[in-house]
Amino acid sequence: MQRDSLVHVAATGGYGSVFEVDDKGVCEVGLIDPCADDYSLRVPAHALIEIESVGRDQLDELLDALALFHLGVRHGIRTAKSFELFVGKNEETALELWFSSGIAAPKRLAELDEPSEQALLAALAGLDLDPWLHGGRSAAGQDVSLEGWSWSLELIGGGKGSSGFGRGVAPAGLAALCVTLTELGVPIRWEGGATGPVAVDSERAETATRR
Repeated sequence: MQRDSLVHVAATGGYGSVFEVDDKGVCEVGLIDPCADDYSLRVPAHALIEIESVGRDQLDELLDALALFHLGVRHGIRTAKSFELFVGKNEETALELWFSSGIAAPKRLAELDEPSEQALLAALAGLDLDPWLHGGRSAAGQDVSLEGWSWSLELIGGGKGSSGFGRGVAPAGLAALCVTLTELGVPIRWEGGATGPVAVDSERAETATRR
């Protein structure tokens, strides 16, 4: 168990990412759950199940059993452009799409139908997070201005996980993924590598595809 490990949290039944492990084996875990009451929990490492970290070469296997996809984008002081997006399975094992922008709480946008699910999976398959597990190229000489942008992304499925984060530089496949998400009705817009994706007025966006 180490920083950035993806884990299953028995106490919540959901997933999280390890922020810190202290010398007593207690982990600070950021919860990846749009319905969570708390942002993070402190739990003993033995109460967590570590998700096997896999690279791009096993991404197809992960996506075949996708249980959770999370994308968080921050735009410094321009909070209205920041957003979080979650896709996860509901009790009927269908994939649901949740979204929040700015400081608002996440809201359910849609339950994905089969064409929407396949479009999303195809876009996710184009990602390459391998160079970004610990911040990638943005770790050195990163844009730390109050208006810079940053991202984090997690994928979990079939007991496997893949994740990455960065600042000011997008991973391969993120632009195409954001275009697909926009086509599914998510109120975001891709503005290019220097700015990345931004949240837009949800009332102007098309309603996401529903079953």
